[in-house]
Amino acid sequence: MQLKPPIYQPSLVAKAIVEAAEHPKRDVVVGDAGKLILLAQRISPRLVDAYMTMTAFRGPKRERKNRLTHRYRMASAGLTM
Repeated sequence: MQLKPPIYQPSLVAKAIVEAAEHPKRDVVVGDAGKLILLAQRISPRLVDAYMTMTAFRGPKRERKNRLTHRYRMASAGLTM
């Protein structure tokens, strides 16, 4: 599985985790993309939901479908994994 952008430096994420552990908050936002999505969510929740449905969840479904297709083809050929 290939990660989708934005991909943050581990040190930035670790810093956010430590900050959240020391000063608990309901939400923790890391990076500019997270801040932008949070702002857009406040302005138009439906638009952000539609965008996330179309983009953020596309990859895992496609990869799962490819794995299932591969398993089906292997089984059809009489091969096991």
